[in-house]
Formats: sequence, C-alpha cells, structure tokens
Amino acid sequence: MNFIDKTEGGLEKFTDLESFDLNGSDWLKPEHLKNCAAKRITLYTMDWDANQLNQFIRCWFEGIDQPINKLENIEIQLKSVPMEGLPIEQIVSGFETKPWDPTQRARIYRNYHKKEFEGGLLNLEHALDILRPDGKLASVSVFDKIVNFVVWHQRFPVASEQSFF
Repeated sequence: MNFIDKTEGGLEKFTDLESFDLNGSDWLKPEHLKNCAAKRITLYTMDWDANQLNQFIRCWFEGIDQPINKLENIEIQLKSVPMEGLPIEQIVSGFETKPWDPTQRARIYRNYHKKEFEGGLLNLEHALDILRPDGKLASVSVFDKIVNFVVWHQRFPVASEQSFF
C-alpha cells in the first residue's frame, strides 16, 4: 500500500502508482484525479459533498484521453453525510444511469487490492451504471459514508485461482 499524507500541487507526478490511499486530504479536488493514472484509489475522511462526487464522475466521463482512463476503482469514505443519507440521485445528476443488467456486467466486483474482510468483494447489484461514449461502463454505489466507483475494464472478469490470503 502506498500512503500519501502530504503533497503540493496535483497528482501528475504519481504516474507510476498502481494504487494509493489518501487520508483527509482537504486540498484534493475532483479535477486533480483527472491527471492521475493510478488504477485503484482509496480516499479516507474526505469532506466532499454530492456535487464534488458528481464532478469526479464528470472528470472520468470526459477523460477518455486522460490518465484517469486507467482507473479501475475508487473508494471514497466521507467524513460525514446528511442525516437523510447521501443522495445518489444528486451524485449521478446529469448522467444517463441504468440499474444493474446481468447481461452487461458481473454483479460482484473483486478488488484484489483488499482482502475479502476489508471490502475486497463488492456486491454491485444495486449500483447505478453509467455508459461512457467510448463504451466503457462504470458502476456507482453508495453505502452509509462510502461511495464506490468501479470501472469495468472487463465486464465479466474470470475469478483468479490464487488464494486471496
């Protein structure tokens, strides 16, 4: 795991990271991730609201020729959410979304960056899917204070025979 706790500027210099975790990075804005080539990202204790989460999705949606195109998944753990919960409708506002279609992608996403008990298996049956103009599909899932955004580079991945532990 790569843990970054302080940096200045954007994430352009982190071009060779497969994955990284950031904790409480109040300086980080959604547009910074457009130039990040990491495949897996975890953001802890973020102070983003639904509009900033929407901006992140827009960066991915419009980033066909940008480094963000390599993204496989990002987990964003928020500091707090409104009492009524995090409004997924506002997070995906402006995008055409569809519910899970078992003919279009797998139900379970396996994050090989994490062990099963750490959330390595994500059930995305109730996620909303967004199809980019280039045909790339992403799923958005919200649970409590956690937003998962999974890009399906392989819509029906073959399970690895290697042990997870």
